[in-house]
Amino acid sequence: MAALSVPALRALMVAISRSEPDPLTVRQVAALLAVHELGGEASFQTLVDTLGATPASTSRSIDALEARGLAGRVSSGRFGATIVEITPKGRDYVGGLVDRLEAAA
Repeated sequence: MAALSVPALRALMVAISRSEPDPLTVRQVAALLAVHELGGEASFQTLVDTLGATPASTSRSIDALEARGLAGRVSSGRFGATIVEITPKGRDYVGGLVDRLEAAA
């Protein structure tokens, strides 16, 4: 999936907010898309760096994604590093986002 332009992201977020009773925030969508684009899993620090966000903000986004079953955290076992993984439900959600973008294009 190519990088989203600001107008495309805006259109996507409007579509999400109109179709879901409790939509994801822009930060949550960005975090989910970043994990997806990084191959379905990424270290927490890589995700922080990719998003250009603070660790606290990234953690809140991942907490919300975990609560919805879209992503999860696992320990890599290496120096206590945390890995963020997209779940099958998260992959389906991203697929729906891509479908919406293609339909809007």
